[in-house]
Amino acid sequence: MPERLCPIGMKLRSADESEFHLSIVGYESPKIAPSDYDSNWLMVTIRSKIPQGAWEATSPALETWDVKELAEWLDEVANDGDFEKELGSVGHLLAFHYVERRSDLIHLRIGFGLEFRPAWSDPNRVDPESNMFDFIVSPTELKRASIALREDLERFPIR
Repeated sequence: MPERLCPIGMKLRSADESEFHLSIVGYESPKIAPSDYDSNWLMVTIRSKIPQGAWEATSPALETWDVKELAEWLDEVANDGDFEKELGSVGHLLAFHYVERRSDLIHLRIGFGLEFRPAWSDPNRVDPESNMFDFIVSPTELKRASIALREDLERFPIR
């Protein structure tokens, strides 16, 4: 996958060169809607590369508080803190599962649902838990990803 510039965004890279990028493109609705729920949906671009192939997708996938929750979860996992093993379906398109920590590496599984699934995935299996891929990263990388998500939230705060 050609390297493209993402202004800000989280990036995870495994030793096997698998990659996961997530960046916020903007609010789904530029105008504030009558409900907080509708006002806080974010357009998100993901790019991923695994041994089976690479793909990219953009969708109104997360709400601002989903991004905040993901940043906090990544921090807790990096710091070996108090966290749930699964961050479940974040915005119904992504799932993050902690598998284990070995020495200085953390094994995560990231699931991709609906529009975020790779093109070769089974069209009948649309939930993130059916399309999980492994990423083994350092705690430092998770901390950087958390910081990047918080920087994105400064540009697109909860409104």
